[in-house]
Amino acid sequence: MACRVRVRLRRGSRCVETSALVNSGFESDEPDVVVPVEVARALGLWPPPDDVDLAELGTGGGDLAAPYYRKAEARAPRGGGFKELGGVHHR
Repeated sequence: MACRVRVRLRRGSRCVETSALVNSGFESDEPDVVVPVEVARALGLWPPPDDVDLAELGTGGGDLAAPYYRKAEARAPRGGGFKELGGVHHR
């Protein structure tokens, strides 16, 4: 069963509130958020600048390189506040 939570993604003055799938089976060494291109555009993350870091993501369809933004902020509601989740990828 899918587990979704409400999240607020913020980068600078731009903010998107949406739902997130939290039990996708994706594994990483630290918390990450993967967003669709529409959300990346709304946050000013797409198209990516030339100097953006690339992260190699292993998927069921094979490996892919995706832009990785360390300074983007993702938070999930927690007792009236928000908890920082980690970096943001998009594909």
